[in-house]
Amino acid sequence: MPSLLKVSINPDDEACIERLERQFVRGNNECSQQVDEATVDAYKRLLKPSIETEFAAQSKEKADEEAIRVFTENLRQLLLVPPLGQKRVLAIDPGFRTGCKVVCLDAQGNLLHNENIYPHPPVNKTGEAASKLRKMIEAYQIEAISIGNGTASRETEDFINSQSFDRQIPVFVT
Repeated sequence: MPSLLKVSINPDDEACIERLERQFVRGNNECSQQVDEATVDAYKRLLKPSIETEFAAQSKEKADEEAIRVFTENLRQLLLVPPLGQKRVLAIDPGFRTGCKVVCLDAQGNLLHNENIYPHPPVNKTGEAASKLRKMIEAYQIEAISIGNGTASRETEDFINSQSFDRQIPVFVT
């Protein structure tokens, strides 16, 4: 699947090198040319890639935190929906590449368990995902399954409906 979002940092190389030279290159003597060349090399070969990597990691961390916040709020709203009443729920946030985020909640909406399953491409761990679902449904006495309406929701609903559980469990797409 092609990448839809790309994050990059493009520092002003000249300004960065100039700042490093001001700090490390002193005077104009026989060593200053060597130190100047070493400074430029260190920036281009070591510092710049390190800065780019650190920026990407921080950006991903912030994006992950925001995704979790949105998922939490969506799940909270889902739990406030009265038709289910006080039931133990297995809620799924469907996804392809990053897998389906699954949480098990008690009748009061308290988190009992969470993990990811990967029933869809590109990972395709369908058997493992089915086994994990059965174990969670049994262990937490799940009474209803709720699937978020978004990317991979139809595929996730089809996957859930293709599974046979030890009892009839209603499935909702919200």
